[in-house]
Amino acid sequence: MLANLGPLQSKLHLPYILGALLHYGHLSMWGADRICDEELWKGTAKAAEGHLSQNLWAKAKEEGLKVAINWQDADSSSAKGFRYSFSNEQESKVMLCGGHVGRAHGKRLEDLKTMSSFTPTYITLHKSEFPATQSVKCCCAGKKHKFVASSNKPACGCIGPAFIQNAKRNHYCALVQAGTSPEKYKETMLTLGKYHSRDIHEWEGRSCSFHPLTKCSCKECDSDENGFYPDMKCPGQPYRSAHPLKCEFHGLAYEIECAERAKKADEVIDPDMGKGHSNLPEATFSVLTKFRAKDTNLHQKHYQASTNLGLLQANMTWCFKVKGPQYHWIVELYSRMGLPVLSGIQEMVCL
Repeated sequence: MLANLGPLQSKLHLPYILGALLHYGHLSMWGADRICDEELWKGTAKAAEGHLSQNLWAKAKEEGLKVAINWQDADSSSAKGFRYSFSNEQESKVMLCGGHVGRAHGKRLEDLKTMSSFTPTYITLHKSEFPATQSVKCCCAGKKHKFVASSNKPACGCIGPAFIQNAKRNHYCALVQAGTSPEKYKETMLTLGKYHSRDIHEWEGRSCSFHPLTKCSCKECDSDENGFYPDMKCPGQPYRSAHPLKCEFHGLAYEIECAERAKKADEVIDPDMGKGHSNLPEATFSVLTKFRAKDTNLHQKHYQASTNLGLLQANMTWCFKVKGPQYHWIVELYSRMGLPVLSGIQEMVCL
């Protein structure tokens, strides 16, 4: 659980904290041998995250913490754990991490890349809004995709690795350009899916608003931070999508995927804070992700101690700024434990 209370508290002229770890906990799973004195988690690894999250949120609630927004991934168990203690949806919102949404977007495109027709379940879900799902087929159905020589770009116009990489970049740009407007994010995602991906940039009196319709052809004109040319000196050339989807099936598949992301705009973009992420708490969670043998006393203590040391190291940036370059947690920990600070340790940690 991470605190990021800066903007709100600074307006109130109160002390604030940024990126501080407020609560953490260990949850060791039940193993093959039962020789540990502590109570172990008997459920699955996936459910353990939600269970521990619920315990930590309950502790935070008891200590009087008020939560305006909980940024998290789309994990339903984590959301349930949060709602157990903070049930008022008006006072405490659950928002989706932009980074997790982008990764889920890329994974979904990886799945669509391998498909040549929609499944009956998929058709049932989308046929009312997209009737073409019932009949459209991939142009390469029953045969291999054709690729441009020495490239990962399909010449057939289907979804390929290069398109997916570009689509993930476009999604990130949509998050940034949206600012604090969920409607802007929604509009961009719908435009990407229906027009931009098919190399259509002007339609029915409208156009793509997130890139110039004419781009520099001499490579000497200066562009602004959004890629537009406020003072273009050359005649320019029409903007073209780098990886247009010419395949009717994959074009529709991408359009539906973008439409699904657009429907969750209010869960991704906050009107006050804009996009958010859960990268910092995710980075400190499961420090020893590959360490599984925690069902014995020694293994479990080693796991917990190593994890705690990882949390101490994660705070070194803050400690360096606040306490100065001569400070290091190793020296303080040894001193508090009454252990000798051996010769050379101080020099080693300050390198």
